[in-house]
Parts: sequence; structure tokens; C-alpha cells
Amino acid sequence: MCSLQLPNCRVFNDTDYRLQKCVVFDGRFTASSAVKRRQYRPISVMSHSPFNMNLNEYMDVTLVKSLGIRQITEQIYVGSCIQKESHVEMLSDAGITAVVNFQTGVEAENWRNNANLINESHRRWQKVEVLSLRSQVQASHNAKRSPVFKWRRVEGRALYKKKIINESCQRFNILMINYPIREGDSFHMRKRLPFCVGLLLRLLKKNHKVYVTCTTGFDRSPACVVAYLHWMTDTSLHAAYNIVTGLHSCKPYRSAIAWATWDLIAMVENGAHDGPATHAVTFVWNGHKGEDVYLVGDFTGNWKEPIQAVHKVGPRFEAEVRLSPGKYLYKYIICGNWRHSTNSPTERDERGSLNNVIVVGDVASVRPLIPQQKKDANIMKVIERPLTENERFMLAKAARCVAFSICPIKLAPK
Repeated sequence: MCSLQLPNCRVFNDTDYRLQKCVVFDGRFTASSAVKRRQYRPISVMSHSPFNMNLNEYMDVTLVKSLGIRQITEQIYVGSCIQKESHVEMLSDAGITAVVNFQTGVEAENWRNNANLINESHRRWQKVEVLSLRSQVQASHNAKRSPVFKWRRVEGRALYKKKIINESCQRFNILMINYPIREGDSFHMRKRLPFCVGLLLRLLKKNHKVYVTCTTGFDRSPACVVAYLHWMTDTSLHAAYNIVTGLHSCKPYRSAIAWATWDLIAMVENGAHDGPATHAVTFVWNGHKGEDVYLVGDFTGNWKEPIQAVHKVGPRFEAEVRLSPGKYLYKYIICGNWRHSTNSPTERDERGSLNNVIVVGDVASVRPLIPQQKKDANIMKVIERPLTENERFMLAKAARCVAFSICPIKLAPK
């Protein structure tokens, strides 16, 4: 393959120039208005300018440097969010035909001021007359007044950025799908993960090359790929996690994947879990030092085999129990007296007695409503263990049910 010699360096402005931020006055403002606008200017050329590279090598280097993109499988790529039109062009040249983006609107608004967007077409201003109190009094007396104006921005950065990127994707025939997942919220990730993996499977079945992205490409997007490998290719969670983190520098939400795994299995179990426990629950009682504290409930031999709680620090007593998904009623026995905790949810049984209640696990759904989590003193953790053969079968079945329930979604560029 022959080397491609490019005539000038304008093509490489996005990658070859380091940008220095400077502040200038816009020509439409006077110095007294103190309204400033950011601009960027190139100050030096990077030493590894790829003038002597062929085009394929250049694309690989720029994709890795600009987006941190890494190829996980033949059809799946992971990296950070698309920030410029040039990124879309590079993805197209690399063969990407679909983008799944988990970035939220707030993140898009706050993420990096891009050099290509800080320009006149981005900041659209409108001249608005301001009526001060003095101007209003003058107007009421039909007196001659001096108008006062201010400039107002009429289109936000995130809105404009999203618009030009979407238009660029349409121009290069790339399907862009935005499915926001809140950053740092593993519960939100857990609830939305089945839909994400189902969507990824549908795209791959259509022979798309898919770029999975979030803001930094560090947590949500690699978590989706790990879950896909775990659920759809019968790879253990540990192995899938090591595959992705070995190829891409990231830290996926491992606990969210494990939680969502049991949610999917519960979807086809109909409330009857056939296998070892899936969750570890630490029941917490805040009492007084020296008390005898026991835990009793549906899970202690039908209320007949109390478990003694261990005193930790100060008034805190703990008892750890491993449970399968389901709803359980329980109480505490404090120095021979049966009591319920006011720090955890309660529910009355068939006899009218007030007990504490805990719901272990949940059932996955295609488009989940994210419920508000109830305040509970207890601590629930998911158990990450190898799945039994029956659990692996139910996981694969549930994951594919979710994937092919994503309807109607037209998997074609709009």
C-alpha cells in the first residue's frame, strides 16, 4: 500500500495541534460590559505528526488518541464520547456503523469545551432590550429615553453539540442510539443493563460494527460489553471482566452486572430459585451494649431457629444471612422481647402482627421504571459465584427474551 502524502496540515488540526485556552473580548462587546468569550489557538505541533503514515495507520493512531477506542471483539469497540464531527468521520473510516451512547445530557453540557464548537456558529446570541426601572418611568411619561441592550445566548452548548454530531452521523450513515445511564449510579446501571445488552445483541445480529461509549469510556460502556460476553457467549463473569479490562483501561460496574444477572435469572424462575444463595444480607440492630440480640424470621427454620447477632461497635449488632431472591418477614428478639426495627421497612402479616420486611433481588424488565429505593439499615450484597448449569440456561434464555422484546426499534439510520 502506498503512503498517502497530505498537502497541508489543516486536516490534522484536531490531533496535531495542542490547544491553549485564551480569553478575548468579542468585537460586539465593549470593555465595560465585561463579557468574555473563550477561544483556542494552536501553539505547537506534536512531534509525531503522521505525514509519512499510510491512511489506515493514521486512522488507528488518531482514534486511539482522540477517543481512547479499543477493539474488544470483531464487531465491538469501546471508548469515550464523540466530541467533534471529525471523530464521526474517523469512526466511519474505521468501519463503525452504529454507536450506542450512555452519556446523559448533564454530562454532555459539562464535558470539555471543544475547540471546534467554541466559535461564532456555536454561540448564537440575540440582542434583547432591557427596560430598567428608570426606562419604565420615562416610558410612562412619554419621555425620551436611551435604550439599554444586553446579549442573550439562545442555544446551549450541549444542544448544539448533540445536533451537529447527530447530523454528522446521518451524513456518514452511522446509526446513533442514545440511552442515558447516570454516572456513578450502579443501581441505575443494574436496572438498565438488560436493555443495553439486548440492544447490542440486536445490532450485532444486523451485522453492525458497534462503538459502545459513555463520557469517559471507563465504567458504563465497558460494563455493557462485559455483560454481553457473560450473558450471550456463556463466558464467566470473571473471564469476561478480565477480557475487557485486559484490552481497555477501565473499571466496569462489576457489582451492577452481578445484580442484573440474578435479576434476569429471576425473570424466568417465577419466584422459585433452584440453586445456592445469591445474596448476602447483613441485618443491623441498633440497641445498647450488653443486650442479647437474636434475629428470627421466614429464613430461620420458619421462625423456630433464631440467629444470634454479633456486637460490633457502640450500639450496633449484626447478623449475616445468605438468601435467595424473594420477600422475607423477620423480627428481633431483644433480651426475650420480640421487637421490630424502626430503621427498616415494615409490613403486617396475616395475623396483623407488625414485622420488618426485606425483598431480596428483583426481576429484570425490558424498559424498567427506576423505583425510589427505600431507606433500610440492613446491608445487602450480591454474591458473585460460578453459575450452575441450570442458572446458565435460564440466564441465556432471559437475556435473549429481553433482546427480542426490544420492539419496535428500527435499526437503521434516521
